[in-house]
Amino acid sequence: MELSLHEIISFLNTQFPLQHQESWDNSGLLVDTHRPIRKALICVDCTEAVVDEAVTEGANLIVSHHPLMLSGIKRMVDSDRTTRILKKLIRNNIALYAAHTNLDAAKNGINDYLASALNLSKVSVLQPLRQQLFKIAVFVPESNAEQVRNALFQKGCGNIGNYDCCSFNLNGYGTFRANEEANPYVGEKGKIHQEKEVRVETIVERGNLKKAVEEMIKVHPYEEVAYDIYPLENELTTIGIGRIGILPKLMNEDEFLKYVQQHLSVKYLRFSNISNRSIGKVAVVGGSGSSMILDAIQQGADAIVTGDIKYHTFVDFGDEIFIVDVGHFESEKISIQIFYDVFSKKFPNFAISISKNGVNPVNYL
Repeated sequence: MELSLHEIISFLNTQFPLQHQESWDNSGLLVDTHRPIRKALICVDCTEAVVDEAVTEGANLIVSHHPLMLSGIKRMVDSDRTTRILKKLIRNNIALYAAHTNLDAAKNGINDYLASALNLSKVSVLQPLRQQLFKIAVFVPESNAEQVRNALFQKGCGNIGNYDCCSFNLNGYGTFRANEEANPYVGEKGKIHQEKEVRVETIVERGNLKKAVEEMIKVHPYEEVAYDIYPLENELTTIGIGRIGILPKLMNEDEFLKYVQQHLSVKYLRFSNISNRSIGKVAVVGGSGSSMILDAIQQGADAIVTGDIKYHTFVDFGDEIFIVDVGHFESEKISIQIFYDVFSKKFPNFAISISKNGVNPVNYL
């Protein structure tokens, strides 16, 4: 089975919306190809060995968690590792796609997996996304209000937590006067007209805003549609970096360390000083979570499980919260299974394989 690259990328961008990535990130389609996609290879990092594996296996799409390029490319020379990989991808017509912090933030993404693996309950987002929500308010004749509402809902408006089709509707009347160039739906040219209208308000994410407005205007009966768009400071509570929740039972620090090793299948841990505290509320952050420690402390976490903790972070915060570093790769290796599962569900007859070269670059003795 072959698929177009556009079909695959559109699906992945729906699953892991690019507008949910951090501002410094570089997720999305990084290298394209105009050839049909016959097989995808999944990995955490796109290395030269992974590209060679794709060539050998006949895969012409690589889906990775970490982007190959996080900053601009200033030179294309073979002494540079990124350059060698890019040249090899282009030479062999292999496309490259990455889902990084948008996969971290996603519902059922990496951080939800970590929370589930530790059997946390009452789970919430540690740092919800902001500046992602807008309110649309549109004025529409009473007889057309339901049609306009439904059009907005079909384009992703009206979703709040576990509810959809959310709106507020206020009855009133509008006034307008059409000039000689107009083609009014109601009223007469040159005369002030009053029309019973409904103010329909609903909420929408940034990524759906443009299409929602276009569809609203398309189905609205008026020649000139009156509507307002307001940016909101509300948090997108179901999406964001990190999760925080409650363990099945209180544990001391030694019990908790063994629990983390067992449930996350990790052999080595780094952790802050043992101080005989009880662990009940736990924050989890896939990858590098140092910047989230203050959030975890402010929300009452007894411990945080993450990766890439620096020495001075242990010094600065180890007395306030129990810090457990499971490793960057170890906390994000589940990204491979997440990619595999969403591909298999959407395209059950499409060829997918997990890279045999996607190993942890950090070794332990």
